[in-house]
Amino acid sequence: MEEQLPKMTLAFPLLVLFAVVFIPQCVGEGSIIGIIGEAAILPCELTFMTPVSIKDINFEWRAEGDIVDAFVKGHHELTHQEKQYRNRTELFITELSPRNLSLKVSHISPDDRKVYECWFFIDEDRNGYLDKWLLKVAGHYSEPLIKGPAKIDLRNRDADFTCAATGGYPEPKVHWFINQKMVLPQSNRIKTTIKNISSEEYAVKSVLTINMTDDTSVYCTVENELLKEERKSPDIQYLIKTKNEQQRGDRRHWWIAVIVAVALLVIIVVIAMAVFRSRNNSASSGSSCDRTQQQGRREQEQNPLQPINAED
Repeated sequence: MEEQLPKMTLAFPLLVLFAVVFIPQCVGEGSIIGIIGEAAILPCELTFMTPVSIKDINFEWRAEGDIVDAFVKGHHELTHQEKQYRNRTELFITELSPRNLSLKVSHISPDDRKVYECWFFIDEDRNGYLDKWLLKVAGHYSEPLIKGPAKIDLRNRDADFTCAATGGYPEPKVHWFINQKMVLPQSNRIKTTIKNISSEEYAVKSVLTINMTDDTSVYCTVENELLKEERKSPDIQYLIKTKNEQQRGDRRHWWIAVIVAVALLVIIVVIAMAVFRSRNNSASSGSSCDRTQQQGRREQEQNPLQPINAED
């Protein structure tokens, strides 16, 4: 036992060093979200401590057993690439960065939702994956459009509000808010319809029915849980008058009408009096002028002009 101890002591560090230097290590395993129509990058990096030459590197990306992209002895190898990924992949490995084995997939679509593995090959007996990623696919929804009924007297009536959005992926959730308070999604006042417009996008339409008993502010949101994104519609506000308020308003309108009518009547009376006085003044001035003229004629008749004597 004493003679074997030194051998065991030397062998253990060598095994550890071999494992660190030559055996690939899994450095990441998780999920990445790719946006429909855009590109997604799946990271993968060699973690070996020894120098690496690009000519000695062999690796490939796989998805459910299919070859997505490959690199063999310094060359990009596409012979066995799956048709789905042709002209859509890109590798980042170069002589200056031989440890970067990341993969770029362009023009993401829902069909790309798979588990992708980055495999590194040392030889036939030693191989494995460095990274393993689940590529999730999502799309942004448009800003919700909200519509309400015409702004007539809605007091104590049911009113329908409609919320709509398109272009997103996967299926969304619609939330309604009345006076800043969320309406429970399972409420029987809400009817939501989701349609698959194409393989890459959904359209959602939700209708909320409210009994209008008070002033009401309504808006909706469309949530994409995968993107942790929630888009909000504009607010719609309706002011509902109570019966007392309406009666007060009616009385106020009645008094205004009375005041206007009285004012018009006063104006008419004032104008009529002014016209009457003006006519009286004209008539009186005309009669006095006639009397003066008649008196003058009588005086002339009574006192005719006398001839003037030369002696005078």
